[in-house]
Amino acid sequence: VQTVTSQAAEQVQQHLYDNSAINYPWKYAEYETRTRILNTTYDELFILSEAHLYLRESFTAQEQIVYLPVLFAKIEGVSNDLPDYAQKLKRLQQRELTHVATKFPLLPMQKSNMQFHMRDASTNGQLEVEKMMKLSIWPFKNMPIGAQRNIARTMIRVIDGDYLLPLPGQTKEMHAQYLFGQLLLVPMDIMRLYQQFDYSFVNPTIVIFKEEQSGNMQRQDAVLLVFLSMLGFDVFIFSPGGSLSIEHYITGQLLNTYRLEKISFDQTLDNLLTIHSNGVKRKFDLLSAVKRFTKKTK
Repeated sequence: VQTVTSQAAEQVQQHLYDNSAINYPWKYAEYETRTRILNTTYDELFILSEAHLYLRESFTAQEQIVYLPVLFAKIEGVSNDLPDYAQKLKRLQQRELTHVATKFPLLPMQKSNMQFHMRDASTNGQLEVEKMMKLSIWPFKNMPIGAQRNIARTMIRVIDGDYLLPLPGQTKEMHAQYLFGQLLLVPMDIMRLYQQFDYSFVNPTIVIFKEEQSGNMQRQDAVLLVFLSMLGFDVFIFSPGGSLSIEHYITGQLLNTYRLEKISFDQTLDNLLTIHSNGVKRKFDLLSAVKRFTKKTK
């Protein structure tokens, strides 16, 4: 039995919030997400990365779909202003809901045959959300139902779309089974970031820093990053050496590439974060010296 207070609270929410542009926590929890990749300048990337999604251009919601403006960027090379480059990287690393990776592949290869699982999750050859969620191998069972449905819908869009290139000679059916299998292996620590994602506020971020000795990104890594981008994640790939990464495996409509002044084959994430820390320390020491000098001259 619903109390009078509970009924009144629902009515207030419906009249004041549900049909307005006002955002409140988990307003869009049951919505399906669609993403819009923003084309920006290099400096804008890092400004927008700190903005709540509802403040970014083209954030809208209609007919139970919320459209999320996201960043999908690859930064090749390093800046002549290395401390500034290091600072931008550090701010991304410290951002709420951020996962940083330097070792590859990010995903293991799916070894199980997906043919029969896909058949069980389909009707007349088309995947269905509710059937996917009932599979014995569905790994997201403990997540809220709204989040599970959105994950399943996003998986279907990845599989049915032309975002990822098939291998030479691979049939459409084989390609679909490959994508389906890989998407069931998305690491749970990353999916926990998604579970904390309130669609109009801070979105999760994946920061990839490709060190030359850390191995190459694989086809399954491209699957992961495209899927996460379509869920609403910001994706940043830093490649100081300027080498190709997921470009081998995706179509050209997704990734925005920014090429900086210098190519460097020996940069590591730890080195750059040390540069940032030393820069902060020097700035603090200089400020302290100025303060001490000011006191002496008074």
